Amino acid sequence: MATYEEVLAMCKELYAKQHPGALRGPGIKTCHIAHAKELLGMPKKPRLSLRPRKYPCPPEKLPLIRQAFIALGMLPPDNG
Repeated sequence: MATYEEVLAMCKELYAKQHPGALRGPGIKTCHIAHAKELLGMPKKPRLSLRPRKYPCPPEKLPLIRQAFIALGMLPPDNG
């Protein structure tokens, strides 16, 4: 299982390949990764707070995070 830092690095790498002229990165936060894991049914640590997520994963960022999970071997290509 890759760390959140490894997932962030892979997201940046994939984003750079998809948007070669981009001046900024994808803007992925670790809280987006945690929410994406929850949405994709992946194992993660339980949430400590019962409140709604302050920063849920935006729908437009979920495909990039999913691609990073696949590239890091955390998710099979046919899942999701």
